[in-house]
Amino acid sequence: MEFVQAMTTQPSSTQRTPMVTVLIPCYNQGQFLEECLASLHAQTLSDWQALIVNDASTDGVTPALCDQFASEQVQILHLPHNHGRATARQVAVQQARGQYVLRLDADDCVAPDYLQKTLPHFDDGPKIGFVYTDYRHFGTRTGLMKFERWDEATLYRRQVAPNGALVRREAWLGSRGHRDEYNIGNEDYDFWMTLAEAGWGGVHVAEPLYLYRNHSGSWTSQRVDDDRVFRSRMMLVEHHREGFDKFSSVNGFLADTWRDEGERRASFGRHTDARTAFRTALQYRPSDLRSRLGVWFGR
Repeated sequence: MEFVQAMTTQPSSTQRTPMVTVLIPCYNQGQFLEECLASLHAQTLSDWQALIVNDASTDGVTPALCDQFASEQVQILHLPHNHGRATARQVAVQQARGQYVLRLDADDCVAPDYLQKTLPHFDDGPKIGFVYTDYRHFGTRTGLMKFERWDEATLYRRQVAPNGALVRREAWLGSRGHRDEYNIGNEDYDFWMTLAEAGWGGVHVAEPLYLYRNHSGSWTSQRVDDDRVFRSRMMLVEHHREGFDKFSSVNGFLADTWRDEGERRASFGRHTDARTAFRTALQYRPSDLRSRLGVWFGR
């Protein structure tokens, strides 16, 4: 990326090569870093280094908090301009030296045996590009989120793998990686499709080893009348049309996308706009009952 040369970073006191580089993008979330890093220091496998990416935070405290945690094992990268999660990760992976890269958000944590239970699965085959686990929610909401076993065909119908995953650095750098356009959302979905189209597969570990924090500022807690999820899903079809065609899934994906957008519009009282979205969904899947109900009731 052209702007990488403009980045400023704190030099590392060592050039050792860790097994795992942990990428931690951080925008105005410095208050969570201590707990996030504590979960790394508690790992039963300690061959890791962390790279905290301060994405031009504006809260007046996060940049200093990031620097506070700088050490031989924790490096800090300060971006001069805010770019969003997708671009921040793509910039940071260029600085990573580990053979594997753990994608960890600043407000999340990992279980102590995360690395111990995920790393061995890269030996399952030479084209295993990433390993992901189930989620355990904590914070304002608790519970489990279970994901599906990796299946490329399923990926073009619904998102199979989450953000929190361990990725083979060779796979990341050997593919397109993250696109700037997905800073509005679905950057993870685009990323897994990109890896799949480069010939890489994944492994699902059916244990809740990634700990996802729910709080008022988290992505999933925000409720605004914004169609960014819809727009990013439409971009997925544009950018990955060959894969959708390969698995004959484009109509079903578009039907789900328009139906979900109709339900979002209805939740904000935009019933006329919602009916328009539901009617569009029915063009792709005439038998969809939820969309038919949406057209009748506008919600």
